[in-house]
Amino acid sequence: MSLSYEVDYDLIRRRRQEANESRVREATRPFLERYQDTLDQIRNEGLDEFVREEFDRIEHLLQEAWDLLDDEPFEARNASREVGNLIRGLGRRARDARNGDRMRQREEYHAQRAAERAARQEEIERLREERAQEMEADRERRAEEIEAARAARVARAAFVARMSETIKSALRDPVAYDLARDRAEALADRCADRINAGGVDVAVVEGEFVAELGKLAETAKAEADRWREGERAGHATEDAASKVEESLEAIRRNVTAESSEKLKGVLDGLLRIKEGLEKGEVKAEEAAEASDKAVDDCVEELVNEDVRRETLVALIGTVQSLGFVLLGEPEFTEDGGVLVLARRPSGEECQFVVRADGGMRYAFENYAGTACRKDCAQVEAMLREAYGVVLSNERVIWENPDEVGKDTFRDGIGETTKGGL
Repeated sequence: MSLSYEVDYDLIRRRRQEANESRVREATRPFLERYQDTLDQIRNEGLDEFVREEFDRIEHLLQEAWDLLDDEPFEARNASREVGNLIRGLGRRARDARNGDRMRQREEYHAQRAAERAARQEEIERLREERAQEMEADRERRAEEIEAARAARVARAAFVARMSETIKSALRDPVAYDLARDRAEALADRCADRINAGGVDVAVVEGEFVAELGKLAETAKAEADRWREGERAGHATEDAASKVEESLEAIRRNVTAESSEKLKGVLDGLLRIKEGLEKGEVKAEEAAEASDKAVDDCVEELVNEDVRRETLVALIGTVQSLGFVLLGEPEFTEDGGVLVLARRPSGEECQFVVRADGGMRYAFENYAGTACRKDCAQVEAMLREAYGVVLSNERVIWENPDEVGKDTFRDGIGETTKGGL
């Protein structure tokens, strides 16, 4: 008589839950350690004061993740992911905030330059006035010239004031202002020098200045937009690459030459994502999502491997206790299952194929009559009582008693169809 069964198997809930929690805990711990190192580095560099609120929030969430890790690893993993999303780019943002102080220093420097220019101009005017006083005897002849010079000075001073406000108005974007300020001031200086030299219409010079400044503002705005776009794209790609590398490091620690093809495939798939991100063929958002999925798939496959390994140990111990001798080492099948073959000295044989997806097929052959049913029942009982392996959803797919000329097939809902040979 020959029997083949297809069943779903599962460890009892407590053991599977413990195995799953252990894997999640070990997968989460390196992330928490890395995030702690990042916070320590920011604090050591004195950057935490520039992002105090954000830093304290991340530090609080990280501590919660550590507190949850031993007893609630799944909650700890969720908290770790939230910390990961918040901490990426924190150092950069802190440095940007610090750089804001440097920008203020540049503003003071430019203000000082303007004051020096004004002081120089005042000195020139003072010297001119002294010369005018020295030439008082010739004042009548030079009266018109002095008045013209005075009018030019007033016009220049008013023009300089208007230019300063016009520059600020035309370059409201801080980035565009920073990029074009030197060029705008150089343009203003040239126009002011023309007015100061005299012989020109102030309104004409001012109109030319406004026209040139408008062109400069458009150029600066385009440059600022390109700079911002490059910064955003660069930061997003940098963050995604960091996340993918962290996930690859976590997965590599669990992949060996003996790992399943599925687990190796998870690693290979994430490596392709990394390559695509570096070549610009994969978007940063897609890479980040693929990174999280790869880590989850790795943990799931590791748990499945642990379950199958324990089931194989239980299965081999059971058949050996019933007098069967293994026919070689267990080996992988083409569909990813593990095949176990055993035989009694009296000739009865049994074979089991344990799959990683929770299914198992087994068959008993070379039995007389219905004796195989007894061994089948003993195997199920010993797996359950000695090892905690529970078999369910049983389906008989072939039954051939030696002395009964009938074939019997049973589907998953218990209906039976019989037919003669």
